[in-house]
Amino acid sequence: MIDLHQLDELVETIVIVMMENRSFDHMLGHLSYQKDGNRDKVEGLRDPLDSYVNIGGDGKMYGPFLTQDTPLDGDLPHERDAVETQLAYVNGVPTMTGFIKAYIDDYQAKGKTPPSPTDPMKFLKSSSVPVTNFLANNFAVCDHWFAPIPTSTHPNRCMAFGGSTPIENSHNLDSGLKIEYLVLDWLDDHGIKWRVYHHGALSCFYMFGLRFSHDSRFYPFESFSNDINAPDGDFPQVIFIEPSYDGLYPNDNHPPLPVYYGESFLREIYEVLSNSERWKKTVLIITYDEHGGFYDHVRPLDIPYVFPSGEFEDFKTTGPRVPAIIVSPLVEPGTVCHCPMDHTSILQLLAERFDHFGHGYSNNVNYRCDKGIHSVRSVINRSAPRRDIPHLERPQKNPLQAALGNVASKAIKLYPDEIKKSHPKLLEWHKMDSRYIADNKKRGKPVRKRTHAPKRSKRSKSR
Repeated sequence: MIDLHQLDELVETIVIVMMENRSFDHMLGHLSYQKDGNRDKVEGLRDPLDSYVNIGGDGKMYGPFLTQDTPLDGDLPHERDAVETQLAYVNGVPTMTGFIKAYIDDYQAKGKTPPSPTDPMKFLKSSSVPVTNFLANNFAVCDHWFAPIPTSTHPNRCMAFGGSTPIENSHNLDSGLKIEYLVLDWLDDHGIKWRVYHHGALSCFYMFGLRFSHDSRFYPFESFSNDINAPDGDFPQVIFIEPSYDGLYPNDNHPPLPVYYGESFLREIYEVLSNSERWKKTVLIITYDEHGGFYDHVRPLDIPYVFPSGEFEDFKTTGPRVPAIIVSPLVEPGTVCHCPMDHTSILQLLAERFDHFGHGYSNNVNYRCDKGIHSVRSVINRSAPRRDIPHLERPQKNPLQAALGNVASKAIKLYPDEIKKSHPKLLEWHKMDSRYIADNKKRGKPVRKRTHAPKRSKRSKSR
């Protein structure tokens, strides 16, 4: 782990991406099970899989099983009551054996029978999560990163973007997150430039509330690839990149979606960052807000959360583990961090980097630090950026995809005005596809890694 002085010198840009509703075992359990990249040290799933069992409503034992990425039958339960069932306490100790029971109970409460009662036990093959797998093997995995509290999206997002939560579930939130002092306010108060790039039109309203609906620092994701080359001083020091939660192209990975779209989203973020000069001093944090009802075999941390209002019963533990990958030239390839972490680890990092008075982010975040939650700084283990930049190869188009692309390209060439008027999305696709082709021509034949000597960039004067 680098010290605070090194952090100040080495890290200029922090990028935060929070996806939706997947557990660590579901997304990254394959690392240890399939031994991808020789990752035996990852706390993932192992043979025999029936050593991690859940008890079904029929009394049978069900273990996790490896599967391809497909749409699910529906969303999995993950509100507070359901998570308590999933943790399955025995004598006050969570046994992690109630995921199937919570799933069946949820269907039965609606008068239905679950079409596939074992959905919570699925975990994905490496081939189904090629980008996540690539980033995990080439950078750092945090295999003890937990959702801060054992409940659903909104309370955990409050913890991630504010360090505390006034709510215990995700109901009745028409005005966005129910927290007054967000991380965006904290950054403003500390004079730190920030920006939110949102892939979907609804992202900024959903995550940050109505008072930010007209803020000029919210940009469409399409601007990201151009903005990355802005001069020092014009580019923000902290960036939040929000997926699309709704609309034609949701890519937040929220069930029942397959994760293919989210993988493509993460691919584009990595490619934009890693092909820029800013890459040398960038830390990209990718995690998930909560586990979404999917199985994880590791017990949550015994860190309570006390509601300041006393309106709700306090939480006794964190939530289950969620995927967390730290992508940066400042981490060694194949790093596995076993330190206890949760979403407030990000807030700790922001305070270490930008609060030079040493006050920490807030009393609530300092409390979790005192209870053993580490900062993301614990993962940064290089005192100079790596020279190699791992190259993420693109999947080859199948014959049908290639033929469709050729026809679309010809149509755009022959009828540009008509296509612009009738099919604007087709033009967006063509622009992106052309850029990919140009990038690949520049690179030549795909290679696993590309190298160059890092150049020193000027320090931003906007701090």
